[in-house]
Amino acid sequence: MIFIMRPILIVFNACIASQYLIYAILGKNQENQSGYFSKGYVIIRTTSIIILMIITLYHILSSKFAARINAIFAVFKILALTIIVIVGLIQLQNVNFKNHWINVFENTSDNRSYSQRIGSYGYAMLETLIAYEGWSNANYLADKLINPQRSVRVSNIYSIIITIILYILVNISYITVVSPEDAVMRGDVSQIIAMYFGNTLVGETGKILISLLIVISSCGTISTLIDSGSRIIVYAVRNNLIIHRFRFLYFYDERFHTPKNALLFQLFYCMILTIFLTTNAILVTTYYSLYQIILYHCAAAIGLMILMKKFPTFYVSMTTKSFCVSFLLCMTFIAIIMFFPPPSDEIDIYFAYVISWFVILVGIIVSCV
Repeated sequence: MIFIMRPILIVFNACIASQYLIYAILGKNQENQSGYFSKGYVIIRTTSIIILMIITLYHILSSKFAARINAIFAVFKILALTIIVIVGLIQLQNVNFKNHWINVFENTSDNRSYSQRIGSYGYAMLETLIAYEGWSNANYLADKLINPQRSVRVSNIYSIIITIILYILVNISYITVVSPEDAVMRGDVSQIIAMYFGNTLVGETGKILISLLIVISSCGTISTLIDSGSRIIVYAVRNNLIIHRFRFLYFYDERFHTPKNALLFQLFYCMILTIFLTTNAILVTTYYSLYQIILYHCAAAIGLMILMKKFPTFYVSMTTKSFCVSFLLCMTFIAIIMFFPPPSDEIDIYFAYVISWFVILVGIIVSCV
């Protein structure tokens, strides 16, 4: 969680934010970043580091101010998605756009093998679950809440419900406005369905507006990951889960009452990853991180079931146990199905899954010894 899951997701989202920010500024003149330390590579990485530094800075200066910023990001994203939904639903009255729903899944089959189709389904499940991953961040911020038991439970339930509704309606809007041919195109940052949505409605200006929305959304994600990531570091140090020489990371700034050292350590580590990881390396490690998160949730579900069995008073109801079992079965299914990876022209994502299990095996051996 400290060296792989959180940092990789922070770096990935920072690179996404920087790409779309540069696209919003330069448009089609965006530099190619494929070459290691090429001009485009340096621009993207420099912008990413600046974003990380700014977000880390306001987390160091004030936890209350950072919490307000995170709330603003969340509200802005909901409003932006709501506008997309309203605009898309209005366009359902347009006869030309209605045609996009006719045979919408036509020509989606290909020559993939049966195992590759299974892997594609599993990979889609993985990315969908990660899209809802924000629910877990509230658990790391419980110490900021007045009534954490109620607030965390309520926020988790309502945030997932709101996200489900928004995701369904946004996809309806995308399918309505964007032609099926454009919806399946992939390439640079300008060739995603959201960008085609903006371009179809208001032209190039729409692409720029969507780019800025993606930047704000990514920055909101980065801010939350940085906040919760620093608290995970503090928790690990406080409970002697990492070696003694890292005890300095537990330091809280007396002036601002923030985990200053943990935030700076996380920033420095993420900057190193940003500078030296190539684009493909970031993709591989991102898949590695996402898969690790699934295994992490598996372990959490198992741990919770053991605690409930050892301490029966933990049982709230039989629903709690049933939910844990169902959740664990789903996570186990995804963990297994990912060993049938879909075909990829860019990277070998199967390698990421093998590494994940190897690291877990080493961790178990070390813990037992």
